[in-house]
Amino acid sequence: MRPTLTTTLLLTSLLLTSTTGASAQSVTLGLSGGANVASATTTLDFPRQRIASFNAGGLVDVAIGDRWSVRTHAVYSGKGYSFDAPDHSHTIRMYSLDVPVYGLFRTSSGLFAGAGPNFAVNLHGTNTLSNGATGTHDYTFDGSPFEYKRFDFGVNVLVGYQMRNGLFVSANYLKGISDRLINTDAFTSSHNALSFSAGYLFK
Repeated sequence: MRPTLTTTLLLTSLLLTSTTGASAQSVTLGLSGGANVASATTTLDFPRQRIASFNAGGLVDVAIGDRWSVRTHAVYSGKGYSFDAPDHSHTIRMYSLDVPVYGLFRTSSGLFAGAGPNFAVNLHGTNTLSNGATGTHDYTFDGSPFEYKRFDFGVNVLVGYQMRNGLFVSANYLKGISDRLINTDAFTSSHNALSFSAGYLFK
């Protein structure tokens, strides 16, 4: 069964409320959004191209001392890629709920950097054919051959700059680790994404 928007919002709410055990002074909430440049690592022997997509969501930052924090996001994020087969082209677009967890270090000047794992639930996606063949397949995540799997895993590296008023800009690179995202032994495939975002941390 396809996760609904209600399910996505519920998961986001659970994430944002999971830090209630920490002191109120150490927890900061925020919002962010931006653009993705998505690609894939795959053994498919066809020319591949990156595609453009977007990201939007909320975050929780739990301070550990003056310089360190644990930052967790709940992000609706677009991924995918396109490739050219001999007689047609494919454009794969996948949209997921990503939950990255960063160990974050910030300087007194506002610069910050971090890294950590990324957990993703694939919500919906399509494979669109063009240039010689036409049609669109909606992925169902039902375990059938060449269907996408529901869950994904990767690692993130994040850098950014935060202003004193709470506004921030950041760049993030996601490297997919799950190389069996598609239910087949014919090839491997994992998602990558370079993201540029802006956001605000509520004081």
